[in-house]
Amino acid sequence: MALSRPKQGFDSPMGHMLPHAFTAWGSLHFSLETAAARLLNWLYAALPAPLLLKDNKGRKSPRNAEIKARYAAGTSVPQLATDYDISKERVYQILSGRRR
Repeated sequence: MALSRPKQGFDSPMGHMLPHAFTAWGSLHFSLETAAARLLNWLYAALPAPLLLKDNKGRKSPRNAEIKARYAAGTSVPQLATDYDISKERVYQILSGRRR
């Protein structure tokens, strides 16, 4: 008569009562996914949860209005880009009313 290995996990008696990582033999077994998840949880446990991004609409409206007014008064696009530390392309986007 050959000896068979005892049932493990949910197949064993009281298996539904065992923690997920334990087998009926009492030894630990992990899948790659479980090991990776535990490692990431351990590594990032001390970091705060990310904040939701806020709507920045209107935050730069005064700047954009000033750029439009200065352009209408005759200031060149390269000069506006230099003064506001933005690209010429961004100045053109502001003047045309397009958003990024």
